Amino acid sequence: ERYTSPDTHEDDDGLNVTYPTFGTLTHVVLISSKLGRCSGTLISVDYVLTVAHCLVQETSFWEPLKKAKDTEVKVTAGIIILTSDESGHRQDRYSSQIIIHPQYTFGRLAEHDVALIKVNQPFNFTDTVFQAELWIQPWPKHRMDCQSSGFGSMSDPKHARLRMWDVVALHGEQSCPCTKRFQWKRLVCAEPKDNVPQLCQGDAGSALLCANKAVGIAHMTRERRTCDYLGYPDCSKRRSSLNIYTYMCPLGDWIKQYVPTVPEIPDSCRGHTILTNRLLIATCSVLLLLLAIHN
Repeated sequence: ERYTSPDTHEDDDGLNVTYPTFGTLTHVVLISSKLGRCSGTLISVDYVLTVAHCLVQETSFWEPLKKAKDTEVKVTAGIIILTSDESGHRQDRYSSQIIIHPQYTFGRLAEHDVALIKVNQPFNFTDTVFQAELWIQPWPKHRMDCQSSGFGSMSDPKHARLRMWDVVALHGEQSCPCTKRFQWKRLVCAEPKDNVPQLCQGDAGSALLCANKAVGIAHMTRERRTCDYLGYPDCSKRRSSLNIYTYMCPLGDWIKQYVPTVPEIPDSCRGHTILTNRLLIATCSVLLLLLAIHN
């Protein structure tokens, strides 16, 4: 990730946000389809990482989810304002394959809200279009200073541009209010602060960058005081919210199936699965030993 730090300023809503210049957030792309718009994260010349909920739609309780067609999703890199042509930097591609995580559950917290888009033609990496490296390693034993970003509100032209802001990212026990213990290993949460913007519909799928690596992608928000589910708001109203991200580390094996350039996944990223497998092996070994002694 080629990251330079533009001047941060407070917008007229009292939020500490930055409106970056070209070449600052080179990995952020805009995703557009008949199902809506969101952000995405370029992780190779031909793959984009984003949230599954941007590419599927719940039609009714009785019907299966409606998924964007494999070839109908537009991916735009090298832009910072939605309404600008920016032809000198802009690169447009269309999807050739949409890959939704097989365990994704629509609208549910920490239920594999992740998808990959393979584009029909590789992006040309330049000073304004470049991939983000994924954080596929254990979480350090401390909070991290990170940057969140995205295209903000899709309904308010005032916010329909790329923006970024600083957050303190937390992971592990007690790090995410309004969540359950079994969800902690899959989530990263931003420390709630009054001058930090809430995640909007257009931010979903954009990377949470820590140490210039994509640690998570914007997942959903909850009301900070009541824990009410806010879903994927258009941000027409300012709410006191908890910003929640899908943690990349446990998803490394799934991503690497399609993007072989992703780093090797350490056992610690596999969490309880590795622990369970080891426990099973140990249990079987003990049983075999007992059978041998008995015989």
